[in-house]
Amino acid sequence: MQEIEVKIKLDNPEALMKKVAALGGIKISEQEGLESDIMYNNQAGDFDFDNPTGKHLRLRKAPYGNVFTYKEKGEEHQNLLQRFEIQTKIENFEVMDEILRKIGFYHFRIKEKFVTKFELEGLVLEFHKLPFLGDFLEIEAAENTLDVFLPKLGLSLTKGINKGYSTLFLEYCKQHKIQDDIPMTFEEEKKYASMFGRT
Repeated sequence: MQEIEVKIKLDNPEALMKKVAALGGIKISEQEGLESDIMYNNQAGDFDFDNPTGKHLRLRKAPYGNVFTYKEKGEEHQNLLQRFEIQTKIENFEVMDEILRKIGFYHFRIKEKFVTKFELEGLVLEFHKLPFLGDFLEIEAAENTLDVFLPKLGLSLTKGINKGYSTLFLEYCKQHKIQDDIPMTFEEEKKYASMFGRT
């Protein structure tokens, strides 16, 4: 139930995927695709990102099924994101969403990412493409394991980011002076493309 992960920003994810494959990485094709998340909050604000407990409540629709997750803040680390996590698979996404709204929760954040996964040396490497934020690599593993493994990819634990994507998105919105309550989706990104000189 303890989640420990490194998150590293990537400039060239395709090149790194090729390197992983060359090292013997096996693509987990059945888990590739779009992950869509709903983050929930209640009227007390118990699951607001400003809450010092770091509590999160998330319902995810993914290629491998629907997952309901509770997270809270773990031990602080300069380059790792450490959280307490409980999650379970959910058969019916829409019914679970309705249950949560009936008991007082509401949609707090909407976010998407496209995920490509590889298995290498017993670790699962997740390549994430996110609207607005770009490309990242995430690996869940103990710190001593990551210290040995990352240099094989030409990476270092010192490049790890100890923040979640929702927090990074709020920082992005502040930096680019756009409202921070918009959905973090690929469709929403298209609406803002012209603002940043992209087509």
